[in-house]
Amino acid sequence: MREDLLYFIWKHNKLPTKQLCAGKGEAIAIKATGIQNMYADPDFFNAKVEIDGQLWAGNVEMHLKSSDWYVRHHKTDENYDNVILHVVLGG
Repeated sequence: MREDLLYFIWKHNKLPTKQLCAGKGEAIAIKATGIQNMYADPDFFNAKVEIDGQLWAGNVEMHLKSSDWYVRHHKTDENYDNVILHVVLGG
């Protein structure tokens, strides 16, 4: 799978919501997918996500593997400071 298919699934809210969970198993509800950023990262702006009853608003970044966050140096890039959710297809 390519990341652009993951973007499509997110944008059209087609994720299997019963299988969504945060890193520690907290429930996730997508309230608004945000606006896809077609020019640079992060991938979606102004999303709204409820995690374990807490509403978060901000940006969403997507990868096929969780390690891509570090491989692509997002941890040290200030463009990713407002990322509220890192969506990952696999581990």
